[in-house]
Amino acid sequence: MTQILTHNNLVQRATKWLKKAHGGKFACGVVLSEYRCYSPEIPDVIGFNNHRSIVIECKVSRSDFKADKYKSHRHHINGGLGNYRYFLTLPNVACAEDVNNGWGLLYITDKKIIEVKESEYFASDSVKAREWSILYSIVRRLNLRGCLADIQKPLEDSQFTNINEAYKADKQKVISMRREEKEIYTGLLKDRPIIV
Repeated sequence: MTQILTHNNLVQRATKWLKKAHGGKFACGVVLSEYRCYSPEIPDVIGFNNHRSIVIECKVSRSDFKADKYKSHRHHINGGLGNYRYFLTLPNVACAEDVNNGWGLLYITDKKIIEVKESEYFASDSVKAREWSILYSIVRRLNLRGCLADIQKPLEDSQFTNINEAYKADKQKVISMRREEKEIYTGLLKDRPIIV
């Protein structure tokens, strides 16, 4: 029996997916969902690693997907957040041809999230400036809660060992997952209804 996915379900799955994509192209050490701060944009999910950011906007219906183009920060290619930007939908909500302005498309299935269309890379200074406001907000909240001193302590050697072991194990998983995703996507295209 297939579960009806809500917007909240998609946000939770996307958040978990970015956190668990160790070693893959989508790996993010810090992932936030619907984080509110000074930024005018509130992405459904945004993930950061040491050199890039990924934004995922979750859409559960065709009308929600179409309405997204009316958001003010979508009108400028350098507006908005994320070095990489994706829509996450069910396969019958949108197809690759529906997505423009450099955005990518991800499909969600019962068990997987699959990249259907790759995002362009957005590297303008305005992207960095907007993301700095989010990162500043996170650090400021840690400071106000008295946690800043704690995060300045160095990690213990055992913590690094665990991270490296997890990375090596997950690298093999990522390779096999990519093969499976390709097979699933090929099957989805055959069964996908045509949307007019």
